[in-house]
Amino acid sequence: ALGSAGTSMAFVPSALQRRKRQPIITSPAVASLQREKQQRLKNINNNNNNNKNYDQTQLQVIQDLSEADLIHLRRTIYLTIMSSATFEECTHKLTKVNIPPGNEMELINMIIECCSQERTFLRYYGLISSRFCLLHDRWRLAFEQSFEQQYNTIHRLETNKLRNVAKLFAHLLHTDSMSWACLHIIHLNE
Repeated sequence: ALGSAGTSMAFVPSALQRRKRQPIITSPAVASLQREKQQRLKNINNNNNNNKNYDQTQLQVIQDLSEADLIHLRRTIYLTIMSSATFEECTHKLTKVNIPPGNEMELINMIIECCSQERTFLRYYGLISSRFCLLHDRWRLAFEQSFEQQYNTIHRLETNKLRNVAKLFAHLLHTDSMSWACLHIIHLNE
């Protein structure tokens, strides 16, 4: 096989092959720097291996104290309530949110808060609340617990908010969605 110049290609070394054949001549200072670099690389590798062993032996559970999940849940509930056209649609969407057990009060508090923010009482919130009370006992019990909390702190609310919250619970009692036994916390004096 002859090249374009008529020379044999097998016998002509490339520039890369010539560089590999040449011995590397370094000064003593460069040689000591290369040894230090190799030593540092070995130390880094050893430290990485030690850290891996340390990480495997001591795993820590990280707790999210920012309550980002709770904030996301509240936002989802609020947006669902405000964006729904009917109480049936709202109730259906809120049941699909999959509120974990123990966080029932978040839904109840958001419904009460949305209801209290309105200028006048909207039956929409009463119908949502009564539907949840009739769906499952966990919601009914949560509304009864919320009634007790609201009754104990009702003096802190403005007049309009107080009226809306009272009408919401009156609607629940009127429709028998909530047990009348929750009124046991009210003590009447002469």
